[in-house]
Amino acid sequence: MEMLNMVVEAVFISFFVGAILGGVVVAHWLTRSQDDETGKLQPIKVRSDRNDG
Repeated sequence: MEMLNMVVEAVFISFFVGAILGGVVVAHWLTRSQDDETGKLQPIKVRSDRNDG
């Protein structure tokens, strides 16, 4: 019975550690994808056809 309790505890701890690390990976992936989208913006040239004179 002691061995079963130890296995259950190990599974429980590894589940929570995996959930925490998974959340960190997902958060990093989401922030990285947002940074990539803002980093892809490029300046554009605007032509003005005003007749000032």
